[in-house]
Amino acid sequence: QKWLKSKWLQIIKDFNFYLLPRNLTIRTSVSREMNEFKLRPKSKGNIIIDTSYVKSFDWTRNYTLRWDLTQSLKFEYTALATARIDEPQGLIDTRTERDSVWRCFGNGGRTTNFNQRIDASYQIPINKIPLFNWINANIRYTGTYTHTASPISLAYLGNTIQNSNTLQGSGTINLVTLYNNIPYLKKVNQGIMKNATTKVTPEKDPKKSAKKNDEYGDEDTGKDKKNAKDSVKVNVGKVILNGTLRLLMMVRNASISYSEGNGTVLPGYMYSPNLFGINFRNNSPGFLFVFGGQPNIRQMAADGGWLTKDTLLNSAFQSNYNQTINLRASVEPFKDFRIDVTANRNLTKSFSEYFRSDANGNLNHYSPLNSGSFSMTYVGLATFFKDADEVFQNFRDIRQQIAGRISANNPHSNGAIDPATGFPVGYSGTQQEVLIASFLAAYGGRNPDKVDVSSPFPKIPLPNWRLNYTGFTKLKGVSKFFQSLSLLHNYTSTYSVGNYSSNVNFAKDGNGNPIAIDALGNFIPSKDIAQVAISEQFNPLIGFDMTLKNSLLIKIEYKKSRNVALSFTNNQITDVSGNELVISSGYRFKDLKIGFIFSGMKRQVVSDLNLTLGFGLKDNKTTLRKIEENVDQVTAGMLVMSINVSADYQISSMVGLRFYYDHVINKPYITYSNTNIDCGISVRLMLTQ
Repeated sequence: QKWLKSKWLQIIKDFNFYLLPRNLTIRTSVSREMNEFKLRPKSKGNIIIDTSYVKSFDWTRNYTLRWDLTQSLKFEYTALATARIDEPQGLIDTRTERDSVWRCFGNGGRTTNFNQRIDASYQIPINKIPLFNWINANIRYTGTYTHTASPISLAYLGNTIQNSNTLQGSGTINLVTLYNNIPYLKKVNQGIMKNATTKVTPEKDPKKSAKKNDEYGDEDTGKDKKNAKDSVKVNVGKVILNGTLRLLMMVRNASISYSEGNGTVLPGYMYSPNLFGINFRNNSPGFLFVFGGQPNIRQMAADGGWLTKDTLLNSAFQSNYNQTINLRASVEPFKDFRIDVTANRNLTKSFSEYFRSDANGNLNHYSPLNSGSFSMTYVGLATFFKDADEVFQNFRDIRQQIAGRISANNPHSNGAIDPATGFPVGYSGTQQEVLIASFLAAYGGRNPDKVDVSSPFPKIPLPNWRLNYTGFTKLKGVSKFFQSLSLLHNYTSTYSVGNYSSNVNFAKDGNGNPIAIDALGNFIPSKDIAQVAISEQFNPLIGFDMTLKNSLLIKIEYKKSRNVALSFTNNQITDVSGNELVISSGYRFKDLKIGFIFSGMKRQVVSDLNLTLGFGLKDNKTTLRKIEENVDQVTAGMLVMSINVSADYQISSMVGLRFYYDHVINKPYITYSNTNIDCGISVRLMLTQ
């Protein structure tokens, strides 16, 4: 029946279960090696040397299970167990010794390393619903667990267990499919605009048309020929409507992906794994942990007595966290004009401490440390083209304003002004939080009254973009001279916080406000950050990639960059600016004939001659700006001009010739100028086929 074929029932028709696994694999291997040797004494003395034995008895087991529970839900489990069969020392030549080996073998050996991994993925069937056929989404979970046994000689220190998990989700929206659900918008997207033009057909018989013109006294007989052709009447309103609709549909597709990972390392664990990494004696470390979960494993281990009581344990407990967000959108305002917009945010955090027993057998926490890093896409265009000295001076000026805002949030400072510095008490011009917020406001072009002063980690990434336009050749004046002509533009910017760690001198009150003061009278922040930086590149700011009618290739690019880093070790800003102009071209002379005499015989070679020409002008400058001293100093950089010419000619499949000329002129800002010229002819021999 028709209703059974309805698209709305597709999600139900595609729903299914598989009762049996798709694949189950068990593989095992046993390796037994023994070397027996006895050294011969070379001295004159009567020295007794015993026979030596080197033995190895290993057992490896692999497990794999793949189970597609449904068409969209898939599961995979893999495990690798490596065990050692312990043997008595020396030669196994008694029944008791042989029984002990077989007993260990029957118990599966002593597990020295166990690894397992679980993967589960689900393709969300939202696109099966006709109303949401433009959306695709999926999620994926990965969990790992590793058990590493300590050597027998160090068994009192326990084993090391660790796990990790990764949760990923991604979604893609194809907006073109969404637009095409409306028939009229589908025609606009496909460029079908029949209603925008109307074809007007005149009299089919030119003689009747001429006779009609004579009756009305029309003397312009040339109009007859013109009217004999079909004419087109343009519906201006329809053209404007279609163009507006196409512009409103400029966003063609978009996607988002999110990834979050966690991991834990616990040393000093005293038990061995049995099944799925679980020890049957006390069900440790728990099903949640062995499949990647993140329970409070330290407290569970302490309460369950899973950890060694030895005070010599010197391996740290660790927990890790990472988060990644990626955003992308494709924008096409009109045909041949494409803009790719991207944004991302990356955050990593790590915690470590020594969790071990004291002399009384009580577990304690020693040397806790938090660390991490951060980066995200950023936009600093408001100050990118401004004078660098002016931006730095603005950075210095707004510190007091920023310090006042931060001070107002801390009751232990309460906005009181230090007469010696003119800054609020505890928040001078070199305090870390004041410098970071002032840096983001000044170099990011933000309002000092609105910039976030509570955290150095902004929550929302800002967009970067890449622009490409290839429609120039559709213009009559351009198509006469160019086969292709593209306009290029690309902007990328990143704000990053270098590796940071928790400040051991930080102290806070019950509300989390800092109370500890350093030697300079500043409140000590919770995080010790070495450096924050903003890196921006126009690569290129503007560029043209063209191919002329005669097949001459030309590429022109102008690039501009700025890298600004704020260092807290010496309270200075490193400002690196760059400007570069690159022009390159290439041309191929096809089937060029060259004759020469070899071994008294005239020979002729037919091959392509490839010519390339490049010109570059690059200006880089590094300036150190001391914040408190208000001193600027150029420490590095140079102006570089380069000219490159080369010609390649392949004489045969084994012999190639190349002529090259490289001319580089360097004019450093702090040393003497120099010029390098490298030219010559190279012969390339291919002695292998």
